[in-house]
Amino acid sequence: MKSLTILTLLLSSLISGLFSQVVNNSLIITDNTSIGVDTLWFGLDSAATDGIDATLGEYQLPPPPPTGIFDCRFVGEDISIPQMGQGMSLDYRQGTSIYVGNRLHELKFQKGTGASVTLRWNLPSGITGKLTDLVGGVIVNDTMVGNGNVNITNGAINKLYMRIYYNLAPPPPPAPRLILPLNGAVCVSLTPLLDWADTTSALYYRVEVSTSPAFTTVADSATSVNSQYTIPSGKLLNNTLYYWHAASVGVGGSSWSSSRSFTTTTVSFSAVPQLLTPKDDSTGISLTPLLDWNNLTGAISYKVEISVDSLFSSIADSATTTLSQYTISAGKLSIGTTYYWRVFGKNACNTSSPSVVWSFTTIVNPPPAPRLILPLNGAACVSLTPLLDWADTTGAINYRVEVSTSPTFATIADSATITNSQYTVPVGKLLNNTLYYWHAASVNAGGSSWSTSRSFTTTTVILPNPPVLFQPINGAIAQPLTPTLIWSKLTGAIRYFVQLSTDSTFSVITDSATVTDSFYTVPSGKLANHVVYYWRVTGKNTCNTSPTTNTWHFETEYEGIEQISNIIPKEFKLYNNYPNPFNPITRIPFDIPRKSFVSLKIWDIMGREIMTLINEEMHAGKYEYEFYAPSISSGIYFYRLESSDYVSIKRMILLK
Repeated sequence: MKSLTILTLLLSSLISGLFSQVVNNSLIITDNTSIGVDTLWFGLDSAATDGIDATLGEYQLPPPPPTGIFDCRFVGEDISIPQMGQGMSLDYRQGTSIYVGNRLHELKFQKGTGASVTLRWNLPSGITGKLTDLVGGVIVNDTMVGNGNVNITNGAINKLYMRIYYNLAPPPPPAPRLILPLNGAVCVSLTPLLDWADTTSALYYRVEVSTSPAFTTVADSATSVNSQYTIPSGKLLNNTLYYWHAASVGVGGSSWSSSRSFTTTTVSFSAVPQLLTPKDDSTGISLTPLLDWNNLTGAISYKVEISVDSLFSSIADSATTTLSQYTISAGKLSIGTTYYWRVFGKNACNTSSPSVVWSFTTIVNPPPAPRLILPLNGAACVSLTPLLDWADTTGAINYRVEVSTSPTFATIADSATITNSQYTVPVGKLLNNTLYYWHAASVNAGGSSWSTSRSFTTTTVILPNPPVLFQPINGAIAQPLTPTLIWSKLTGAIRYFVQLSTDSTFSVITDSATVTDSFYTVPSGKLANHVVYYWRVTGKNTCNTSPTTNTWHFETEYEGIEQISNIIPKEFKLYNNYPNPFNPITRIPFDIPRKSFVSLKIWDIMGREIMTLINEEMHAGKYEYEFYAPSISSGIYFYRLESSDYVSIKRMILLK
């Protein structure tokens, strides 16, 4: 069976190679034994007939073998094709690659040693079949689709009808995709280009244009091998809504696109608007004039332009109106100015050429009063040469400004006529700390308009020099924690600002105050013992501040220590305390000849250190330490003064 199948496949390949039919299908018939199998071939060819076509490889078979030997063939005995004679293994009928219809074949077979006969087929897409017995399909009635088979077990059946149905016509090409005009397009030309995308397998295209969305009437139609079409002149009307669609046409039929719409352009203008008023070269025209012109046939609106030059490079006003007149609104025109104007007619799609250009000149009215800007009303500390500033005024040719000490301007301190909207009062016109009034006027050929007045007060005297510091003297030491700082009075100053800091840059302020006199006592709690403080002072009046003084510094006193003289001793020395014995206060004098690190400590009679009175760097000087011992018991004690190159010990007695 396997070898016979291989032989069948080889024969199939040979037949396919020798004869290239339009449609070539195989039908394998077997009695289900190893030797009872054969392949019949059928199909379509444009040159085929119902008889034997030798050019297609058809030939008449020898007579069927005796009963008991397997055999199968195509015959024409019962389908009225006697030309097939004793039968054929190939049976091709007339048909093309796009054939749609059916062809009837008659099969004749006999079993060999097998118990049944099986027919197998593998039909491609577009081809189906029907197997029936010769008595109307009572026993055999099987549909042939794709890959299938039927098994005949009834030994009385040795013939079948095989009707093959062909549906080889290709499908119609896809509908084209419309490109231009866009759907809903307006102002489209009367000879528009209709454009759509190329469609695969289309042989040509059909296009239709109609005023009806159902295309019941056609304004234009055409057949084109290209995917675009230009509508000829005379087919379309102005300002009309049209619908269009296109169809791809191929072997399998045609496919229409969905429809699009467009509206054609409106009529073009052959004339221009005619201007009426104001007449060309008119003068003394209002700043809100009515511009009037004739109606233009075909126009549904008008565009009017007003410019300060005849080339309309600088537009003062423009508008679109449905009326044949336009009133220029306030604020658009300037007084005493020549303007040029023109009008265009418009409809939905077109604009006419402009009218002739006419001109007019506006009236000359006094300009509005200027708006004062600087100085602000009521401003104080104003310079003696202030800048007087006001807003520009439309229509002003120049400005007039006046300054007075009187709100009625009965006397004038200064006045000027200028073309700019600001004025600087010259040196020598104004006095210090004086109240002045000022106003400005806009001036042109039509007259002048004065602003409301404003007032300002000039600056107080300048404080060119700083105060002079007196005490504590610069570098003073052992100052109390509430020192009084004293400096010179400053001419023109009405108060002083004093600052204290622990650094010369005054990055951290320890204390500050504003005082009206030339001294300041630092309040308790502001300063700390044995700290260097820097101080400075500025003088102030209503408007000005003097330069700051040079920075001086002083150092506060030690806690419990008093510097008893500014005389610098020649050597270290520790003196006897007094009183001695004491209860509970005694004073311990000592000398320091130079800045040194010094310690002063108390010891008991057992040699134990019980208290450190001083342990820090000290300046040169003569000092006394007030030793207060309320919590120490009665007894003999020693006090010791020590520096890097000096040590001295004294004895004292505490009696309670």
